[in-house]
Parts: sequence; C-alpha cells; structure tokens
Amino acid sequence: MKTNRKSNTKDSKNQKADNKEPYIPGLYDKPAIELAEVGIPLCMEACPDTEGDEPTLVDKEHYGKLYTVADGSFYTIRLGIHSSSLGIGAMDESCAVACMIPATSDETQRLMALFFIPEIDPVRFVDAILLRAEKGQKFRVEYIYGSAALEANNDSRALPLRHDAVTKEDDYIIILQNGLDGEIPDFCTFTYDFLRFQIKVIYVE
Repeated sequence: MKTNRKSNTKDSKNQKADNKEPYIPGLYDKPAIELAEVGIPLCMEACPDTEGDEPTLVDKEHYGKLYTVADGSFYTIRLGIHSSSLGIGAMDESCAVACMIPATSDETQRLMALFFIPEIDPVRFVDAILLRAEKGQKFRVEYIYGSAALEANNDSRALPLRHDAVTKEDDYIIILQNGLDGEIPDFCTFTYDFLRFQIKVIYVE
C-alpha cells in the first residue's frame, strides 16, 4: 500500500503552524497591561519673547528653531510639547490651543502656537518655529484646508479639527480649539502633544 508522502508532509507542516503562536512585529512578548507614563520634558524655561504679567514657558531645546523652505513645497508642521514617545500625550481634552500663521509675505515667517493647560494656569506654554526662504527671498504661507489635527507624540492617534476651527483675522490665519467638549464621547478621554497642520510655501516675485 502506497502512502502519499507529499500529503503527509503538508499535513505535518500545517499542524506545526497551527501550534505556533502568531508573531506580530513590535508586539511580541508585550505585557497585557502596563503603566503608560506622561513624559514631560525637563528643559522648560521662561519664554524670552513675551511681554506682560502672564508667565509663559517654552521647551528651550525646540523653541524658535529656524528652517529653510523651498518654493512650491508642502510641509507638515508640529507645534507643541515634545514629550516622551513611549508615554501618553502631555495634554488632555480640557486644554486649549491657539495657533497663528502669518498670511502676508516676508523673508522670514514665524509660526506660533499657545497652549492653555488648566493644571498650570495662569502659566501658558508656547512653541514656535521660524521659516526662511532660500537666498532670502520673500514668500507666503498657504494653509492646507482640513489638515489641522491634535496628535500624540507616539503616533498612535490623532483627532482632526473641525473646519470652523480655522479662521482668518487681519494678517493671520488662526487655528483655535478650546477644549474638546462635544468633539469626543463623554465616556472617553483624549491626550495629545502637538497641533499638526500642513502648509504650502510660495515664493513671491
């Protein structure tokens, strides 16, 4: 009596495959529950560029960095708290954010966001970057419609903002989100580190 060796070999491989635990890259041997910590950077200091009595903090490692931008290019901007990528977001649904994007042409553009955190009120947190054109040419910044979102540093989640969160006032495009009431279910919470949005750079002749 002949036996089908190919069939037996195939069945044996299938049995081994069935008994083997699935391997998922990045998740293998992870605990079922672990404490997720908030990693606030320790390099905060008073902002040197603000006036008035309200104290304002910046992350001195990232605040005010200068970047060179190219004509016709699109960029994703993140302004916020550069917390640990292994933890949860540094800000929750009770926090508010206001961002100002210049709408006029200049050789250097300053994009700035203020974060209002109830736990440290009246202290505010501010983040800003500077954009400069190649060869010192004047340029303007165009906001990419619908791109604004609140984003966690660990890239696990983002919350797109409503279109009416973006307005234009005088010489600025304003992104304003005052807490998340009505944006997420009452039985949920949300934490984030950055206001994320996209822009297009256009050189001015």
